[in-house]
Amino acid sequence: MRGLIAQATIHPEERQLYGRVIGAMYLLGALMLAIVRFLPRVPAGHYDVLLILAAPTALTGLWILMGIDWPRVPVWLPHVIAIASLTLVGIAVWGSGGVLSLAWVYLILPAVAIAYFYDRPIAAIYLALCVIDQALPLFYDARAGHGTFLAQLIATPPAYLAVGLAVNTGKRRIWALHSRAELLAAEQSAMRRVATAVVDGEAAETIYSLVASELAELLRCGGSGILRLQDDQALLVVGSYGERPEGRYQPGTTVRVLPGSDLSHALQSGRPVRIDQHQPRSPVVRLGYNSSMVAPVKVGDQVWGVLAAASVVPGAFRDEDELTMIEFGDLLATAIASAEERTQLAQQALTDALTGLANQRALHVRLEAELARASRHARPLSVAMIDIDHFKEINDNAGHDVGDEMLVRVAAALKSFARTEDLLARVGGDEFAWVLPDTTREQAMVAVERARRLIGEAPPDPYRMTVSAGICDTDSAPDPAELIRLADSALYWSKAHGRNQCWVYDPEVVDELSEQQRAERLERSTALEGLRALARTLDNRDPHTREHSDRVAWLAGRLATRAGWPRQRARLLSEAARLHDIGQIASAARPPRPLATARSELEQLRAGAQLSARMVEDVLDFEQARWIREQYDPPRAAQAGEAGRAAGGGLIALADAWDTLTAVAPGLPEEALARCEELVGVRFEPAAFAALQELYRAGELGATTRASD
Repeated sequence: MRGLIAQATIHPEERQLYGRVIGAMYLLGALMLAIVRFLPRVPAGHYDVLLILAAPTALTGLWILMGIDWPRVPVWLPHVIAIASLTLVGIAVWGSGGVLSLAWVYLILPAVAIAYFYDRPIAAIYLALCVIDQALPLFYDARAGHGTFLAQLIATPPAYLAVGLAVNTGKRRIWALHSRAELLAAEQSAMRRVATAVVDGEAAETIYSLVASELAELLRCGGSGILRLQDDQALLVVGSYGERPEGRYQPGTTVRVLPGSDLSHALQSGRPVRIDQHQPRSPVVRLGYNSSMVAPVKVGDQVWGVLAAASVVPGAFRDEDELTMIEFGDLLATAIASAEERTQLAQQALTDALTGLANQRALHVRLEAELARASRHARPLSVAMIDIDHFKEINDNAGHDVGDEMLVRVAAALKSFARTEDLLARVGGDEFAWVLPDTTREQAMVAVERARRLIGEAPPDPYRMTVSAGICDTDSAPDPAELIRLADSALYWSKAHGRNQCWVYDPEVVDELSEQQRAERLERSTALEGLRALARTLDNRDPHTREHSDRVAWLAGRLATRAGWPRQRARLLSEAARLHDIGQIASAARPPRPLATARSELEQLRAGAQLSARMVEDVLDFEQARWIREQYDPPRAAQAGEAGRAAGGGLIALADAWDTLTAVAPGLPEEALARCEELVGVRFEPAAFAALQELYRAGELGATTRASD
């Protein structure tokens, strides 16, 4: 019944056209009824009846043209109007001479219109009604059995059939081309949306869900899914779509590959497999569907998984749907390869290649997140810094291969004691960091001591290996960089007092440590002095920028102090600010001024800051390099700072801008201050500018601010 109703329904896009054609036919019929008396051999006795019918016929035609909302018309109304038109033609034939009337020619109009607007079964019924309508004179006109009427009646049905078949076939061909064009457009749009998600770096789960929904929309089916091959006997659902919540497998569901099933055939043959009607006990039927299609997805030369689609309609899928599945499978394979490659690159960027532990970058990202969580829930957190004793001597004497093997053994030992929630990272040549969330310093001491003893008790291979460690927790340092620095201080205390031991940070250690670390930091100081010499060389290129780096370093430190930074961190910022511009040594001339707002100039400034950060990251610590990197990126710098407190990158940027303005126009500090204020919220942070205002009001800023040692 549902199929019959569908065939008897005019396509929504053609209902308006149908109304116009039928309305015009009624108006033409009304005109014919009005002038039928002038046709040859019209009996005068029936003229009045035809004339009376002409007026309501014309009114009906106008109503059909202007009074019906055809896009919303019920299914039955077009059929009532069509049958009424056949009836009017029959009356016109009767009133204009019966077998001698030529009014039957008007039957061609509804015959052609109906053959165009309806499917073949409905069109065939109407063509049969046209033949019956033409044969009606047999019942009321005695002349019907003589002359040419019977010959016309016999010859007309084939003519109706030929005309109707030609019109209907042409219409079907046009609609096939139209539907194919729409399908291709929909496929291209769907694939473009999926490809855009891949290019934008969306998560794999998001891409799988998008592919499933787009596929279901294209195939006009109730459900679809993406299943990844786990082994020869199981698939894992990684993305799914269903019109009904119970009509799909949730991601994470395992689906067994049964021998002889459509999944098994698709995986073995490498081709799509369709089933028009599933058996009652099929898993597809239990989900509420009757037909399905699955197609394998290959990434490279390996079968990765399958695409699946299901419909409640038996035999819903066609040959062209297989092509759509194959095309989507190819697109999904590209998305999978891209996502996996991106994941692999991201993992490599955060992983030490030798030990498989996190690297220094991953350590700082994770530590910031863990500290925020610890602060939010008022939970402790400890960090242990661990160093292999006498590693340089062993590495120099036995070679790098032995040294690498020692690093791998230490990493494996630490992994054996670390919990799932802990983070282990290699942060230097032979130095490791161990982040222990929800752990006090005493608990961290127990865990680190166990690992230290395990490493020290291992048989020499070929050297005996020991480690020293230092621990600090959030009671001593709530800041990530400070936490690592103080744990590192405790580590050096352990090394300075005999090695192969573990100490917890104590404030008294720092003063003694400054003496102990001088020799070990000599190399770093030498490299730092070399970079400072490069910075001075850069400053000397232009008379206005002479001593620029020293002035920016002094002002950045003063701004940090005014902004509420601890003195130690302010000194670290001043040290970083002195090298903030070192990346411009590769340029033939200085870059656009730091107050630039044009996008191209900002990109040039940011590129220089990135290069500066890379040049100093082996000499300065991680946070100092980050301040330099973020000096021309206020949103990122503000995010890195504490709430309401100026970030390091923003302070360097403001110090650089102030010195540039006052060096060019020494006598106009008020204008320099006003120019900086204009860019608050655009280039500079409010907290940083407030510190600058305080320094200006206190008289600490002159025409050109000089560095102070």
